[in-house]
Amino acid sequence: MKKNVLCVLLATALSIGVMVMAGEKTSESKEVKPVAQVEATQNPRASRGGAFDDSLNVSAEEDGEAEKASQGHIDSEVAKENQESPVKEVSKEQEKPKIETLDWWEEAQYIFERGTVAEVEDVYTGRRFNIKRTFGTNHADCEALTSEDTEIIKEIWGGFSWERRPIIVNIEGRRLAASMAAMPHAGKDSAPALAVATNLSAGYGTGQNLDLVKDNGMDGVFDVHFLGSKRHKDGNVQAVVDPQHQEAIEIAAAAN
Repeated sequence: MKKNVLCVLLATALSIGVMVMAGEKTSESKEVKPVAQVEATQNPRASRGGAFDDSLNVSAEEDGEAEKASQGHIDSEVAKENQESPVKEVSKEQEKPKIETLDWWEEAQYIFERGTVAEVEDVYTGRRFNIKRTFGTNHADCEALTSEDTEIIKEIWGGFSWERRPIIVNIEGRRLAASMAAMPHAGKDSAPALAVATNLSAGYGTGQNLDLVKDNGMDGVFDVHFLGSKRHKDGNVQAVVDPQHQEAIEIAAAAN
């Protein structure tokens, strides 16, 4: 019987010891926290997802300052480049096309054809006026476009005159060397164009009225010559090249 009591006591003691040991292990497991949980507790930012890198923690204010500094650098570089590469202004004289000397028979008569309006520049004074080619075969017979143009012509030549002067004829961006005599002839402004009229200008008497542009302050047409152009055959006057006109054309060509 004593043996049975001892066995019971021993079994009870062993059972109590096992329970105590189990309780100690349970207590230890509750107190030890996983590493990840500890890090999350110490660093709340890590709980928002993954490991946190403080080197990327740049505030919005710091971002703005960095952007301003970068833009300032770019603006500075652009300003420096503009200073080093100034835009060169092209003068009006440089923009002018070169003066061309065109043969009347091969080119000039087709560029300055009948009905064409052109701006004329007097080489000596630089003054300008408008004319219209209305007649002529051996050279261009022209008329002032308006009475104002006629007044400018008279001021340049000192009245109507047979004097040959170098001019530049401007047609659609081209500048042609030419010569002009400012004496209206063979016309009558008050009579119908191409009708037979009396007392035609410059002593031409009775004949076909070469006055197409009306109310321009002149009667008839004046002569504009180009390289190789000729005078009209008129009585004893032969249709030949006029040396004075050709000399004036050379002067106009040299006005580049």
